Amino acid sequence: MMKTKLCILLLLCPLMAAAQFKGRVVDEAGQPVPYANAALLSARDSALRSVVVAEADGRFSLPVKPDAGLLRLSGLGYQTTFVKVSAAKTALGDLCLKADGLMLSEAVVTAKRPVAKMTGEGLETTVSGTTLEKAGTAEDLLQKIPGVVKKDDKIEVLGRGNPIIYVNGRQVRDNSELQRLNSDEIKSVEVITSPGARYDASVSSVVRIRTVRRKGEGFGVDALANYSQGKSASAHGQLNLTYRKNSLEWFFNSDYSDYKVKIWQSNDQITQVDTLWSLPFTGNTTMRMKTYTLGTGFNYDIAPGHSLGLRYDFSHTFHNHSSSSLLSQIKANGEYYDELASEVTAREDKDPTHMVNAYYVGKIGRGELSVNADFYADGETNHQRTFELSTKDEPRNVPSTEFIRNRLVAGKADYKLPVWGGSLTFGGQYTHTDRHDDYLIPINNWGVATSRSQLKEQNAAGFVEYSKYVPKVGMVTAGVRYEHIDFDYYSGGVRQPEQSRVFDNVFPNLSLATMLGKMQFMAAYSAKTMRPSYFQLSNNVTYANRFLLLTGNPSLAPTIAHDLTLTGVWKFLQGSVSFKHNKDGIIFWGISLPERPATTKITHINKSYSEMQYMLTAAPKFGLWQPSVTGVLMQSWVEMPAFGSERKFNNPLFVGVWNNAFTLPGGFTFNLDYRYQSPGNYQNVYLSKNVHYLGVALSKSFFKDALTITAKGNDLFHSAERVNIFMENSRMINYFKADSRRFELTLRYKFNTSRSKYRGQSAAGSEIDRFSNNKQK
Repeated sequence: MMKTKLCILLLLCPLMAAAQFKGRVVDEAGQPVPYANAALLSARDSALRSVVVAEADGRFSLPVKPDAGLLRLSGLGYQTTFVKVSAAKTALGDLCLKADGLMLSEAVVTAKRPVAKMTGEGLETTVSGTTLEKAGTAEDLLQKIPGVVKKDDKIEVLGRGNPIIYVNGRQVRDNSELQRLNSDEIKSVEVITSPGARYDASVSSVVRIRTVRRKGEGFGVDALANYSQGKSASAHGQLNLTYRKNSLEWFFNSDYSDYKVKIWQSNDQITQVDTLWSLPFTGNTTMRMKTYTLGTGFNYDIAPGHSLGLRYDFSHTFHNHSSSSLLSQIKANGEYYDELASEVTAREDKDPTHMVNAYYVGKIGRGELSVNADFYADGETNHQRTFELSTKDEPRNVPSTEFIRNRLVAGKADYKLPVWGGSLTFGGQYTHTDRHDDYLIPINNWGVATSRSQLKEQNAAGFVEYSKYVPKVGMVTAGVRYEHIDFDYYSGGVRQPEQSRVFDNVFPNLSLATMLGKMQFMAAYSAKTMRPSYFQLSNNVTYANRFLLLTGNPSLAPTIAHDLTLTGVWKFLQGSVSFKHNKDGIIFWGISLPERPATTKITHINKSYSEMQYMLTAAPKFGLWQPSVTGVLMQSWVEMPAFGSERKFNNPLFVGVWNNAFTLPGGFTFNLDYRYQSPGNYQNVYLSKNVHYLGVALSKSFFKDALTITAKGNDLFHSAERVNIFMENSRMINYFKADSRRFELTLRYKFNTSRSKYRGQSAAGSEIDRFSNNKQK
C-alpha cells in the first residue's frame, strides 16, 4: 500500500505547480516578442536563480524564489530590460522590450523596431506597421520576403524547395488559404531554413505566419472577388464567415475558381545511339479547371489554458480538361525520316477530397501538451487518348485509363516544458499511407501495358529538442529525430520484396543564435530527407509518342541531406551561406529501350551531389519608397556520364529580386517588382535562357480599410524558359511559355474580422504532398 501511494505521489509531483511569476514580453507596438529570455536574479547579488525562454506568443512563467527580486528580459534585436519583482505580486502583465536600433536604416528612420531579426530558429520579417502590410494577400506578401519566390503557382524558398507553411501554428494545405488572408492582418513572417527535430524529416524549410491579434465577437465576414485576363479569362471568389462568442469560435470558408491557361512549347529531343535521331516537336496545350472548396470547424476554450478544435475541408474539381496538338519532323543522321502529328486529349475526374484535423492543446503541469490527428482521402480517374499520324508507319490510337485512390491517417503528440532554465520539447508521430494505382490500357505493345500497383507506408517517429539561452553565448538549440519506415510495394496484388524496404534513420539538428558585435548571427546544422513522390515510385508506363515513354522507379531511395547554414543580420542587410550534401539525390533521367534504342523512357534515378547557396538582401527605407534587393547565387556539383560523354554540371545560377513599394498620397500603394534568373545548372539540367519578370500593382482602401481594390499587371515581359536536360543517350531541349502575362482586378470586403483561435497543427507533415500526380515532377 505504501508503495502504491508513493508511486501515485511521484506521478502527481510534476503536476503540482508552485507559485510562479507570469507575464508576457511585448515590443513597443504591444505585439508579442517570441522566444525572449526571462531570467530571475537575486536581489542581493544579482546571482541567477532561474531562466526560461518565452513562448511564441511572448508568455512565460518562472517559479518564485524567496531571495529573487529582479527580472532580466532580453531578446535578439532588443535592449536588455530589468524589472523589480516580489512574491507579493506574481502577475506581471505585459513587459515591454525596446528595439536596440541595430536594424534601423541610417537614411530615414520611421520604424521603432527591427524590420528583420533572428528568432533562434530562423529569420523573422516584421510586416505590421511597415509597407509590407499593403502587399495584398498573404501569397503576394510572401513573394516580397527575402529568399522566397512564387514558381509554378507554388511558394518556394530558394534552394530549399516548397516550404511547409503555418498560419498561427496551423499548417496551410491549399494556396487558397493564403489568398484568403490579407497582408494587413499579418504581424510577421518567419522563414526557417534548418527546421528542428519536431518537424518531419522531409521538411527542408518552414514559413511561419503570425497574424495581428484583434479583439472582436459576433459575426465576421471576409469576401473576395478576382478576375484575371490574359489570352483567356479566369475567375476566383471567396466567402469566409466567422462567429465568436466567449470561448467558442466557429468558422466557414468557401472558395470557387475557374482557371484557364494556354501553354506554347517546342521540344527538341536528340538521341545518339547507332543513329543520330533528331525529334523536334512544336505545339500548344489548353487547360481548364473548375474547383470549389468548403471548410468548416470550431475552436473551444474548455478552460483557461486548455482548448480543442475540429476542422473539416472538402474540395472537388469537377472540370479538368486539357488538349494538346503536336507536330514533328523527324530526322535520322540529318536526313528526313518521318513526320508525326499528334492529338492528345485528357480528362481528369476527381473524387472529392476530404481532410479532417482534430486537436487538443492544454497546460499539463509545468508544460504544454499538444495532440493532433489527421485523416485524408482523395482519388481520381484519368482518361487520356493519344492519336498519332505518321507518314511512314500505321497510325496509332492509344487510349488509357488510370484509377488512383489515396488514404492517410496520422497522429502527433508533443510536450513542451521548462527544464534547467531552457525549453524541452519531446514527442512522437505516426503516419500510415495507402495508395492504389491501376493503369489500364487495352493494348500490350509499343512499350506500354496494363499495370496494377499498391503502395503502403508506415512512418513511426520520436523526437526531442532542447533550447536554452546561455549568457555571453546566445540561444543554443539541439535536437534529434528517429524515424522508422516500413514501405511495401505490391504489383498485381503480390508484394515485391526487392522494392519493399525498411528504413531506420536518425536526423540530428544543432543551432546557435547570438550577437557578434552589432550583427545578429546564427549557425545551424540539420540532417533531412526527401522521399520520392508516389508518382516517382510508380511502375506505370505512359505513352507520349513512339519515341518517348514516361514511367516511375519503385527502387528509388530517399535522399539524405546534410545542411550547414550561416546567417547574419546587420542594420538593413541580411546574408546567408549554406552548404548541402545530398546523398542519393533524386534526378530526372532517361534511358534508351534495348529493343528500340531510338525510344527514350523518362524516369528518375538516385545520384549523390553537393550544392552551395549565397544570399544577400538589402532593405533600406527612403521616405515613401521602400526598396528591397536580394541576390541569390546557387551552385551544384554533379558529375556523371550523359549524352555520350562524361559531363560536369557546375555552372552557377543567379536569381536577383528587386521589389519596390511606394506609399502614395490619397492612401494609394504602388508596387513594382522585378525578378531575373540567369543561365546555369541544377542537377543534370541546364537553364539556358535569361528570364526577366516584371509585375506592378496599385491598391486603394476605402471605408476604414473595410473595402480594398487592387489592380495588377503580372509578367509584363511575358517570360519564357528554355530547359536542357542531359540523359543517358539523349538531350532534351524544352522551350515553353505560359499564359502568364495577365491583368488582374481584385475586390475584397472585410467586416469584424479577427485572428482565428484555431490551434490545430497537421500530424501528417509533408506526407500528403507525396500523393500529387504531377507528371512533371
